[in-house]
Amino acid sequence: MDEINERGGVAGRRLTVEMTRYSPIVPAEIQTACVEQAEDKKVFVTLASLLFNSDGERCLASKQTPVLTSNSPSLADLRHDAERMRGLDHRRDS
Repeated sequence: MDEINERGGVAGRRLTVEMTRYSPIVPAEIQTACVEQAEDKKVFVTLASLLFNSDGERCLASKQTPVLTSNSPSLADLRHDAERMRGLDHRRDS
């Protein structure tokens, strides 16, 4: 990270680490972690742990905070998101 920052960072932004602890089995804590990262700490991007689920990823997306994760969405999640996007397109067209 220091080497990247010495070369000007990423897109002119210096890298820092902002950690947020949460329990992956408590949905409310995932939402709290999302708000802490996006609103309180105002991070540019979040590196999500393996157990940061799709609800947390959707929360960050709704706050225009990119998330990098190794999670693979389930087919049900992909279908749900596709339906949601179709609904947004129809509202925009109206």
